[in-house]
Amino acid sequence: MSPAMVPPAGDYPSLAALVSRLSSFLADQLEHLEPRVSVTQLAVMEQIAAGATLTAELAARTGLSPNAASAIVKRLTGKGVVAREPGQGRGRAAGLTLTPTGRLLLADRAMRIERALSHLIGAGGAERRAVIEHAAGALHAALDLGQGEPYSVGTASA
Repeated sequence: MSPAMVPPAGDYPSLAALVSRLSSFLADQLEHLEPRVSVTQLAVMEQIAAGATLTAELAARTGLSPNAASAIVKRLTGKGVVAREPGQGRGRAAGLTLTPTGRLLLADRAMRIERALSHLIGAGGAERRAVIEHAAGALHAALDLGQGEPYSVGTASA
């Protein structure tokens, strides 16, 4: 986006409110999952599902400090949704994987969110659905520009 196309800071109050509401929506959907996980714990699980196998890699991908990532992995291991696989060779770091319970939890979360969104968006008819899907695509494209990585549906809902 060229500098001429970027509106001044503060011109996005409705978008900022939407992000806040979407965050609350996600948190509400997570309340029904067992075992209970936070939004941050879920983000760590999604990164493990996407191939991050080391705590340092999780920290880099999520923006958490290495200590925070390690603490979250410890909590997730205690909940039985993440497992540590011994590293190969002496002094090798343990690899992280989702347990079957962890994979089911991510699948359940995706299903619950898709069902809730389908109910919310579907109630408005095909035209409203098309407008929302177009806006979602534009937001993904804007995020891709800001983060330097293309969005992957498979990674997001793994």
